[in-house]
This record gives sequence, structure tokens and C-alpha cells, in this order.
Amino acid sequence: MNQNSKRILVVASDYGLIKTIKEALNHQSLTLQIGYSHIDGLYALENGDFDAVLVDAVLANHRDGQSTLLKLSQVNRAIPIIG
Repeated sequence: MNQNSKRILVVASDYGLIKTIKEALNHQSLTLQIGYSHIDGLYALENGDFDAVLVDAVLANHRDGQSTLLKLSQVNRAIPIIG
């Protein structure tokens, strides 16, 4: 991993969306970690060091995306969370 790269946590269960995000950010100095559910995302955020979090507002398991955003923001209020 490049020392200057920013770490982005992507929380999404839609594989097509994940592929699109990876392709769009491919040439940036970013390191992506994927959480495929709200549980994966919360665990990663609690145990990792990220510069930002990108959340699919409607997860495929029908969990309320806004609820997920709120829970993620409560883990670390200093990290920008985009949903």
C-alpha cells in the first residue's frame, strides 16, 4: 500500500455498485476496503483506520440505509461518511 494513499471503507452489498466504485476510483491514490453488509462495515470501522466511509444507502439485505449511516457515524464522528 502506498504511504500517501487514503483509506476508504465502502459499505455496499451490490456487487455491480462495488465494481463501478472500484473502476471509478482505480486511478486515484486510494485503498478501498469493502464491507458487504452493515455488520461488516461497523466491524471494519471499529477495527480499522479510514479517511472516509462510502455507504450504499439501501443495502440488499433490506436494512435501513439511514440507520446504518447513523450507527457508522457514532463509531467515529471525525471520519466523513457519505451515503
